[in-house]
Amino acid sequence: MTHPTIRRLALAAFLAACMPAAAHAQDLTQEERAAGEKLYEDGTRLLAEKRYAEACPLLSRAVEVVKRQGIGGLLALAECREGEGKFGSAWTLYREAASKAEVAGQGERARIAKDGEARVAPRVHYVIIENGAELASTAGVEVIVQGARVSPGVLTAPVAVDPGALAIEVRAPGRAPARVDLSVPSEGGTTKTKIQLGEAAGSNGPSPKPPPAPAPPEQSNELGGGQIAGLVIGSVGLAAIFTGTALFAIGKASYPAGCETADGSFDRAACGNPDDIAAANDARTLGNASAGTFYPGLGLFAAGLVVFLVSPQATPTAESTTPALRLGAPGADVAGLSVGAAW
Repeated sequence: MTHPTIRRLALAAFLAACMPAAAHAQDLTQEERAAGEKLYEDGTRLLAEKRYAEACPLLSRAVEVVKRQGIGGLLALAECREGEGKFGSAWTLYREAASKAEVAGQGERARIAKDGEARVAPRVHYVIIENGAELASTAGVEVIVQGARVSPGVLTAPVAVDPGALAIEVRAPGRAPARVDLSVPSEGGTTKTKIQLGEAAGSNGPSPKPPPAPAPPEQSNELGGGQIAGLVIGSVGLAAIFTGTALFAIGKASYPAGCETADGSFDRAACGNPDDIAAANDARTLGNASAGTFYPGLGLFAAGLVVFLVSPQATPTAESTTPALRLGAPGADVAGLSVGAAW
């Protein structure tokens, strides 16, 4: 049966599948059913267009809103995960859908789910924790995947996982936590690993080394924005000082001798001829321009110096990335990680 056929069957029976299939099924409110239906319809529309990155989050939310009672939703999400190449998640979802369809007496949907499970099975990669049984029997053991706690049961059996980076951490009271980081290949197969908890508190084992001291903050040699502004202001002021000084020197040199009194005032009568009067006027104009340039320039230079001295240097920046990790195994769907019948 083709994937579009799966979608048609799932869509036609989504709301019916959300009804309790057994006496122990959880009741759904009218709001939950309506929200699940809307998410499901939007997700399957995007799925039909093979827009998996947009469809899968909507379908995942639809499944959780109806408390994983919608078998059609499980099938649609399994198909979406298969389209994304996340075969571990797809496999566990098909298995969950098949099991629930058989309990509900929905033979055709159980067959569709088993066909999907068989289709993706050769492409599923598994992780085996070789000392998983020992870890699972440790009192108070906790298993953390990408910062979220999952069932310790993942330690005791092969776990179907999605390709990419995978981190598993194990903690127990009185023991140093342990973590393993894996890179899951995209092809089917098995990766085996061990996770060793630290020595129990009060044991004769070696004392753990203290964590390294944090590195001192990086010092920047780059100028800050305020310092750059101070340099620009000071440079403009310095240029004005030089310009004013040059204008004064030119005016002083061109001022005719004998055109001023003993106290330095301009004396038109003493100049003697019109050319000297014109030259004296030009020199006085240059002197005025010199004063109008020099003193503002001095003020700008002082202001720029103050801005430069009080402004901080540039602050160094750093970037970090955190890989997205996914685990597909029976049990839960946590923080983007599928553990168990994830979809």
